[in-house]
Formats: sequence, structure tokens, C-alpha cells
Amino acid sequence: KQNKELQKAQILVNKEKQVIAQMKYWDAMENETIYQFTNIEFDKKIKDETFKFTPPKDAQISQY
Repeated sequence: KQNKELQKAQILVNKEKQVIAQMKYWDAMENETIYQFTNIEFDKKIKDETFKFTPPKDAQISQY
């Protein structure tokens, strides 16, 4: 399935550490989005509570 929103993507790899350092993409309106990764820790235990989220009672839910 073709994605018409994503026009171009770029990945920057840190060769020394052998990790993805940055991901960048451009959408159909030429907006640029950058994700930059620093202080990456692998095999680190993360508490389950980190991913628990309860939206406020008056939150509006949007579905796409």
C-alpha cells in the first residue's frame, strides 16, 4: 500500500556506536520531522508503570 503522505525519509547511523542517531522525514506538504536519539541504553529494565496512562475523564477521543 502506497503512503501518499510520506514523500522522503532519511536515516543517520552512528558508525562508531552502530546505532541509529537520527531519523528524518518529509510529508506531502514539505513539513520536515526529525527524531534525534541520544543516550541510548539497550537491555535496560523498564518498569511497567512507565507505560500506564489513564486519560482524564473529560478527554475527547479522536479516531482516525
